[in-house]
Amino acid sequence: MFFNNVSVSVRMISCSEREFSCMQTKSLRPIDIAIKIGMSTSALRHYEAWGIIPSVPRSETDYRLYSKEHEAYFVCIRSMNSGFCMALTCKVMRLLIQRDVKSALWIVNEACAELNQEWKTVNRTILTLKTINTSPKMINRKKRASFTIKEAALETGVTATTIRYWEKIGIIECDRDQANGYRSFSAEIITQILLIQSLKYANYSLEAIKQVLSEMKNNNIAKAIEIAEGSLLMLDKRNQDQLSAVAQLLELCRFLRLV
Repeated sequence: MFFNNVSVSVRMISCSEREFSCMQTKSLRPIDIAIKIGMSTSALRHYEAWGIIPSVPRSETDYRLYSKEHEAYFVCIRSMNSGFCMALTCKVMRLLIQRDVKSALWIVNEACAELNQEWKTVNRTILTLKTINTSPKMINRKKRASFTIKEAALETGVTATTIRYWEKIGIIECDRDQANGYRSFSAEIITQILLIQSLKYANYSLEAIKQVLSEMKNNNIAKAIEIAEGSLLMLDKRNQDQLSAVAQLLELCRFLRLV
């Protein structure tokens, strides 16, 4: 009788072990995913804590049991963070978990449109610098005594609020109309505003921007053009990263059968 009980117990343990082994083959270990996609296991835990992957079941011994779906999310997060930013990535992933794919895709579309606008601004800046002494538009701009802040904003595509802020922190200077006290911008300042915007897109520091403007004031237009073209190269790289991220996002949506 004793041996029969032992035999039954052994069979029960063996069965339990087989079930657990089967469960393990269906799940993925954190370290395996981390190595495969080039992330740390701590990053995987952070993404789980932030709520940007589906909930993760646990084993009886409290091990995380990741699935292929979780892996697909992690791959997409890595690509999205490279092309956009983590804040946008988090917003998009949470929408996918809610299966709100339309909202997620429109958020990404808006970010791509913003990058396109940045690219246009930098190209316009380069053209302005290259034709600063020959373009009819630039010649007419120089003929004007001054621009109001509203006109400066329309001319450059930079908001009046941003222009005021740049003046406040000392990267541009403007005169004041003696009659009414309003800000008055020269043609040179208009060109500076365009250049600053291009440098901001390339993540130049405040001190670096001041150095570039100093070069420009010293009539070193060639150096300013070189720097603006460097900004354009950085935007080209961001465009490639964003397109790769969008492709990965659509791959995840197909995996989830959302598209």
